[in-house]
Amino acid sequence: MSITFDYRAATYGRLSRTRLSNLTNHLQNANNWRPNTLMKSNRWQRQENNTLTFTELGMGTAPLGNLYKAISEDGANATLEKAWEVGCRYFDTAPLYGLGLAETRVNRFLKGKDRDDFVLSTKAGRLLEAVPPGERTGIGKFFETPNRREIYDYSYNGIMRSLEFSLERLGIDHIDIYQIHRPDILAHPQETARVLEDGLASGKIRALGVSNHTPSQIEALAGFLDTPLTVTQPEISALRINCFENGELDQRHTCNWRENWQGEHSSLFQL
Repeated sequence: MSITFDYRAATYGRLSRTRLSNLTNHLQNANNWRPNTLMKSNRWQRQENNTLTFTELGMGTAPLGNLYKAISEDGANATLEKAWEVGCRYFDTAPLYGLGLAETRVNRFLKGKDRDDFVLSTKAGRLLEAVPPGERTGIGKFFETPNRREIYDYSYNGIMRSLEFSLERLGIDHIDIYQIHRPDILAHPQETARVLEDGLASGKIRALGVSNHTPSQIEALAGFLDTPLTVTQPEISALRINCFENGELDQRHTCNWRENWQGEHSSLFQL
């Protein structure tokens, strides 16, 4: 299993130098990157004909959804262009990021690229509904977004609808990695596993992941899946460092997930 780290503002306040040493090395190396220098990558193979190749640094797109401040279309595109220029080929997004805005911006940037040249992940669990401006989700957190509100729906039909809407906003016919954004205590992991497996069988999903799950929640979902999870995306901030100590980051070494990885590394930093 790969691990992507979801960083937010003021990430580093309470993290020790030892805990941040690996990230620091990556960021120092980033200062020396030059255009067209490809990053190191890892490979994950679910089946003989289904292999995903990740760059070790991925780009999270919540800021492209105008998280905390609005950025222009030109600014969003320039950010994506710079990530591509330095070799990044993994992009992570979600319906929640700008209420569909981030997915739409990623679409505009990637639609001219060869589909085999990048890995794209998005997330399930939020349906978006049009509402009057004063009723949209995220007022004061997301700025200048479409007037929509999020609806939590982790039912079979809800996840399938979320998948179809994401495919439409992203302008693609399949998602490389489909992640459950947050666990729903009212949704049984067996039903969640069933819809994910059906998405894989349809060809609309290539690999599976989770975001903001505890170790026990990951284990519960994995227990109902026939297909190994590919990615876990814990949130790390100055207010949340427990994933370093609760076993969440150690799960890449457990069960049968590690056997699917080829190469030296199995962690990925998403900035």
